[in-house]
Amino acid sequence: MGPQLPDDNDSELLQKLSEYLPVSTTRVETALSRFPIHNLTKTETIAIRINRKNQAGETDISWSVSPSRDHGEPRQLAYKLDTLIINRRIDEAAKPVPRLLRLGTLREICRELGTQMNGPQAHAIKLALYQNAFAGITAKVSYKSADGRLRRFEKGFTRYSVYFAGEELPNEVGTADAVYIFLNEDYWQLLNNAVFRPLDYDYQKALSAGAQRLYELLSFGSRAWSGRRPSSAWPIIWRMVRNPRHSSLGSREPIHVRSIDSCGRWRVSVF
Repeated sequence: MGPQLPDDNDSELLQKLSEYLPVSTTRVETALSRFPIHNLTKTETIAIRINRKNQAGETDISWSVSPSRDHGEPRQLAYKLDTLIINRRIDEAAKPVPRLLRLGTLREICRELGTQMNGPQAHAIKLALYQNAFAGITAKVSYKSADGRLRRFEKGFTRYSVYFAGEELPNEVGTADAVYIFLNEDYWQLLNNAVFRPLDYDYQKALSAGAQRLYELLSFGSRAWSGRRPSSAWPIIWRMVRNPRHSSLGSREPIHVRSIDSCGRWRVSVF
């Protein structure tokens, strides 16, 4: 069954929403990004472990994250670096994705994150990148690849190594002039096989870490009305639901999003 489309009577709504479609998007892989890596609380310690069995009692999904003892848990800044900087570089790279990616200087990274460059912030970014790089993941999951095949991913791995300015890059490439990451083999292979979905980059930047994560999770179940941009409608709908006065639909407010089934197919209803 295809995505549920709005009724003909909602044509005015669709026209209004189309004016707000995101100009800037980042495509994110769909294989592992639905699983948590970061602790988005500020101070609490959280054990990230997921285990799900199928009807036969066999483990269907297993996912656990082991933070670095020395660098600590990857938290909100590490999450923002992963989603706003690293995912952006992966999306912008040529395909197949190269293993070595330049993130930029610390000053450039601060500018993209919307923060001031200073000593403490530079130290915080370095620490957060180490937290990401040293977070060990043990995964047993399935995902649909770009060629339509259902693939099984069972690995104990870390996603990438990080290099700062002045450090020697791998494979005798030279000395780093900025911050780089080098994708580890298993993660690199997955990125070049996975399906990617678009997310509204500017909207993500405006959200807190927790709200951004909710938006990303909701995007897995959403469908665009055209079937081409499955995530683009969510930030618009969410903004209107959260603060209806930002919309310009007059008497047709408020807007409600109603889930149709467990697969996430939905329609927009105006009451």
